[in-house]
Amino acid sequence: MKKLIALILAVAFVLASVPAFAGNENDVDVANDIVFARPLGFVSIVAGAGLFIVSLPLAIISGSVNKTGQTLVGNPVKYTLVRPIGDFEYSVDADREDTER
Repeated sequence: MKKLIALILAVAFVLASVPAFAGNENDVDVANDIVFARPLGFVSIVAGAGLFIVSLPLAIISGSVNKTGQTLVGNPVKYTLVRPIGDFEYSVDADREDTER
């Protein structure tokens, strides 16, 4: 129990100190990205992979395996691992258009 309280306090102190270290708006975006968006991105990758496995039989029947995989797994991977840190304006579709040219 003491370890849990210590962990909660440590996280609270770190989160409370992030704005103190932020020099401008971009620094806050970077901090928010690292603390919140990237971990949620990893969760969405795992959830998307699970949903993809569940939906795979229907995707095979309908012939939409590539689209389903791209939507449920590919886009979260790009948003989490390819997107520049702190860039919340990043569009997965814009990246796809650049690679198609």
